[in-house]
Amino acid sequence: MTTAFLPKKTQKMDFWTKVDDAFPKREEAMYLVVLDRMVGFAWYRKDDNGNFTFNKEGVTHWAPTPKLPEDM
Repeated sequence: MTTAFLPKKTQKMDFWTKVDDAFPKREEAMYLVVLDRMVGFAWYRKDDNGNFTFNKEGVTHWAPTPKLPEDM
């Protein structure tokens, strides 16, 4: 018989940020995003009115993109 022990504390998943909670800092950059339960990429930049927004509609969560390896 195999026994599995669950951790006493649940691990906090703070990688993703819910759009309802916060938007990225006011900088133009590419972010990982969740759209319709799928992970993709979207730019966060100024629109024609000078407001910051994602270039895709329906973004529910966002996270910073990983940094590229330095030895490329």
